[in-house]
Amino acid sequence: MLVVGPVLLITFTIYELFWAPFPLMPKRILYNKTFATSVIINFIYLLADGIRSPYLSSIVLVGKNWSYKNWTYFNNALTVSLCFFGLVSGVHFRIAHRYKYLNCMGIFIRTIAYCIPLRSQETMANTGSFVMCQVLTRLGSAYDTVGTIISSQASVPHQDMSTVMTLLLLWSTVGSAIGYTISGSVWTSRMYNYLRETIPSSVTDEEVYAYYTDLSSLYYVPRYDPIRQGAVKALANICPYLFAAPVALEFLNFLISFMQTNYYLGDTHNATEDQHGKDPTNPNQEKQEIPTTWKSKLLYLFS
Repeated sequence: MLVVGPVLLITFTIYELFWAPFPLMPKRILYNKTFATSVIINFIYLLADGIRSPYLSSIVLVGKNWSYKNWTYFNNALTVSLCFFGLVSGVHFRIAHRYKYLNCMGIFIRTIAYCIPLRSQETMANTGSFVMCQVLTRLGSAYDTVGTIISSQASVPHQDMSTVMTLLLLWSTVGSAIGYTISGSVWTSRMYNYLRETIPSSVTDEEVYAYYTDLSSLYYVPRYDPIRQGAVKALANICPYLFAAPVALEFLNFLISFMQTNYYLGDTHNATEDQHGKDPTNPNQEKQEIPTTWKSKLLYLFS
């Protein structure tokens, strides 16, 4: 599956570009700079989050000395934070009438958030680091998610809006699926070996494997029991593999976000129709011609 999936994905993309009589991604959308960057940003974001998040709940359940109630609060902090900051970001976009640099800010905040719980092997991050990571991740994600949706809708005529929203969700889901696959591969290839190395040798391989397949059972082992301590050490060993890659991916996202067009968010339905000859990035100026020289194209890329 790890081989066939990417091959089919690449094959589908090539078919869409060159042979599809009715492509899912029409060229007028595919070559839209703002929409293309929005897709890439969301793809990388869900890829990074898919690597980091699947086993985070299990890591903190066993690795931290929390009550079950506090562990539940921690898991729900993501949803609550995203819902709250989603409203805040929406109001901010409405007041600012711009999205590009707020989007860049959101991605930058999320990059910093991913760095907070990152530690060297055998060192587990403290409670404050995990909690602030959750809250700041969703603060950044609120600005980024709203920003990419706004930019996608603003960059196309009304007839293409449903298509771009579908494609944005499609490629975001693909990125998430790939991230979960990578995370699962890292976990299955390393976690059992780490448990076997750190849990006392008096525990049989069968018992270690039982802990590996049902990690939550370690929650009921006393905190200072050598078995629990060994499991915490094993989790601390695997954390860098799950937490480091998202930092690099989000930094790449931060750079890509500057390539989006800084549309003015006015009263029109989008930035491509009913502009009356005005520049969609500045309604006080006439619309600029499409650049033709390499220098002007490069400047346009970051406009």
